[in-house]
Amino acid sequence: AVVDSLKTNPVKEFDIYKVASIRDYSKNLKTDAQTGAVSEIGSPLTNCVYYELVTGSFICVRPSGTEPKLKIYYSVKANNKSDAEDALAKMQAAVEKGFKQAEEAWGGSLPSICGDTHAAIGKLFDDFYAKNGATA
Repeated sequence: AVVDSLKTNPVKEFDIYKVASIRDYSKNLKTDAQTGAVSEIGSPLTNCVYYELVTGSFICVRPSGTEPKLKIYYSVKANNKSDAEDALAKMQAAVEKGFKQAEEAWGGSLPSICGDTHAAIGKLFDDFYAKNGATA
C-alpha cells in the first residue's frame, strides 16, 4: 500500500531534495517531475518506485518479496567526502521528517512494522557514521 501510494501520490521533494523524475517500475514508466513528460524505462515490471533527485541522489522504495516490510534504498551524490557527509545528514533529516509526516497522516503511531523499519534505517545511519568516523 505504501509503494502504491508513492506512485499515485508522488512526492515532489524529500525535505531539501527536489525530485527530478519518478520511475514507476510497475508500469515501466519514467515521469519528469518538472514537465510531466513520460517515457518508457525499458525494464522488467516490478513493484518499485524510484525517485531521482536533482542532486543526482536517489531514493527507491519497494516491498520485500519475502517479508512484510519495505525495502528503502538511497544514495547521495557529492563532489567530496565532506559534502557527501553533509548530504547524508540532510538525507537522514529528510527520512526523519518523512516518518513524522507519515505518523501525522496516519493519525498517530504507525504500525509496528513501520517502527521496525524506522529503527533499522536509524541503525544503518548510525553504523555508517561509526564506521566512517563521521557524525550526523
